[in-house]
Amino acid sequence: MSKQLYSLILVLGLAFLVISCSEWKVSPFDIAYPIVYIGATNGKVYALNANTGEKEWQFVSSSPITASTSFADGVLYVVNHDGNVYALDAKTGTQKWIFATGGNSYCSPLVAGGVLYVGSLDQKMYAIDVKTGLKKWEFGTGAQIRSNPALFDGKIYFGSYDHSFYALNAQNGKEVWRVETGSTIWSSPDFSEGPGLVYVGSADHKVYAFNMNTGDPVWVFETDWTVDSSPFVALNNKVYIGSRDHNVYALNMYNGKIDGVYRANAEFYSSPIVANGILYSGNDDRHVYALDAVNMKDKKWEFLVGADVSASPVLANGLLYIGNWDRNFYALDPVTGTVKWKFNDVEDGAPNVQVDGAAMVVLGGKVIGFYPSTTGLQNK
Repeated sequence: MSKQLYSLILVLGLAFLVISCSEWKVSPFDIAYPIVYIGATNGKVYALNANTGEKEWQFVSSSPITASTSFADGVLYVVNHDGNVYALDAKTGTQKWIFATGGNSYCSPLVAGGVLYVGSLDQKMYAIDVKTGLKKWEFGTGAQIRSNPALFDGKIYFGSYDHSFYALNAQNGKEVWRVETGSTIWSSPDFSEGPGLVYVGSADHKVYAFNMNTGDPVWVFETDWTVDSSPFVALNNKVYIGSRDHNVYALNMYNGKIDGVYRANAEFYSSPIVANGILYSGNDDRHVYALDAVNMKDKKWEFLVGADVSASPVLANGLLYIGNWDRNFYALDPVTGTVKWKFNDVEDGAPNVQVDGAAMVVLGGKVIGFYPSTTGLQNK
């Protein structure tokens, strides 16, 4: 299995809404404490008490899950390596419907406006009606899609292994514009509404900023190796992104000039997040890092795990959630880096949970934490 960045998502307790549709109903989501949802390479989806790590329920899918989950209106959406998209009752884990794409999928689904968007290795981006599980439209590219889709102002943005970055009309799937980079795109986009730019990394070693309306390149920043990490646009007008050149960068979001850099001992597949002046990211040197997001030099703490950390961290509920290849899922104190709890499902005496993505957290009917690049400005 490739150790490229897979997005995995945590969700802490969500919606008390009742959703009615022609085929099924979602019962009120009345769990009083936060729930975190994770997918794992054993093909399971777990719902965990976000305060304690205790398992609430599990769902067994047909193949490994390395994409992030998504949540809307009491329903959890999951994609696995078989290319199956599952809709689950987020309270019980009961399956509502299943949709099969034409190939394996490593992409995290995006849900907005009653539509689920997801890419597949069959070279297509799909739009699926969340009530019925039926396809609304599909759009074909020239190669597999591993970049997670992002939505802003009626357009779906994503990259493809055909070296192109796309903007599609979210309603009908028609191409609005596309622009070519120098290599494949695994990175998922994020946005800055002020300058009207969408940012993404490419395997051509570069970070791009495109005009959201036209696709015209506004600036390009070159690293020393592949950029599979996804950008994080922070409120301090900086774009943070990691590279396989062992560096995580802070770039001026308007012109791409470098504002800071931190060099680790191995590759950054993990995508950074920034909160309260601290940058959090995992690294393939088996560490989770907390860095001063302003000067990018002062290390607040580092946490050593048993394997590479390609997953992206999520901050919510006063905890930092992150999975990694040592088959543990951790909840850390974001100030000190100490372990509050960890989860590892053990069957037949062997650990089976390998978590390699970002998270989503829900409480009281609202998503309160998730990795932002999978949904663009909806995280702001």
